[in-house]
Amino acid sequence: MILSFDANPSTGFDWEFELSEGEDFANLILERNETIDDNMAGIVGAPIKVKYYFIATKPGKQNLHFTYKRPWDGGEIAYDVIYELNVDDDLNISCLSKTKGEVETSRDLAFFPNPVFE
Repeated sequence: MILSFDANPSTGFDWEFELSEGEDFANLILERNETIDDNMAGIVGAPIKVKYYFIATKPGKQNLHFTYKRPWDGGEIAYDVIYELNVDDDLNISCLSKTKGEVETSRDLAFFPNPVFE
């Protein structure tokens, strides 16, 4: 499963994630992440894309909570979204829902990417 977010590290904000934990939960693992900088003009402060690649090693359900925040300065959060995921017996991942987290934002849910399955 792949999630791709827009980011702008020059603002001090970065995407972070947490996976829910528990015995009956699926076991999702971050396989890798990558940064894609298409800024051919070399403009300072231009946005980038970050991609997160997850794999599953155990069936079950699990929540994946992404926040766009400053890790310093009190941890100010700009955006957050929660993905409810299901992993079947063949370790295929599907997204059951996505919801806004607790941080108020004017962005609707369409702003947050849907998982891509490859």
